[in-house]
Amino acid sequence: WLGLSARFLAIAHILQTQHEPAEHLLRISTRVFERMEEAGPSYTVSLIAAEHFQGDLQLSKGNVREALRLYVNCVRIGESLTLYRGLGLSFAKVAYCSLLLGDLPGAEDALARMEQFQSLFHYDRGSDHQGGGIALSLMGLVEALRGNWSRSGEHFALSESLAAKTGRPTWLAVLYWAKAEVLAKGAPIPADFIFSTLPEGEEHYRLQAEAMNKRIGWAPKRME
Repeated sequence: WLGLSARFLAIAHILQTQHEPAEHLLRISTRVFERMEEAGPSYTVSLIAAEHFQGDLQLSKGNVREALRLYVNCVRIGESLTLYRGLGLSFAKVAYCSLLLGDLPGAEDALARMEQFQSLFHYDRGSDHQGGGIALSLMGLVEALRGNWSRSGEHFALSESLAAKTGRPTWLAVLYWAKAEVLAKGAPIPADFIFSTLPEGEEHYRLQAEAMNKRIGWAPKRME
């Protein structure tokens, strides 16, 4: 219970952008589960979760590369022990950090592996499982950057549907951010795509993303 309590208290501090107490509590949570893991593999999922929230803390502080390292480590630990069910959100955040750093191939790889994971467990692409809303927004951005406007529109439409259904601020933050990034690239965009998918303009989406970021304690970032 100490490990879980420390983690939830840390999450509360992250949401309030109180980084030092969050970092201290996450270290406690990680140490607890590292010691418990010695007693059996059943505690590994909790250790992965503690590592994942360390990534969230670094993202809150604007340390994208360190956040990426931690999310990648979550994936590696899970894959090494075939604990795939809990990795969807980590895959999605690996892709998000990769895009923030301008690494389009890295983001595509993470999203492709996440899709394989969804197929393995027969998750529907339009479900609200394991970071699906984040991944769909990122897929929409990736396809737009590749000029695949039809597929991009499909991904964004699914993401909007999930965001409206769940109201999760993290998913909304990524959705608005992804739309703003499509518009920020300055490449020619088909008029029908703008009309159907990006009707509000970049400034609107930036402001909406900023509002959601404040709710979840993330530092606003643009793609490099």
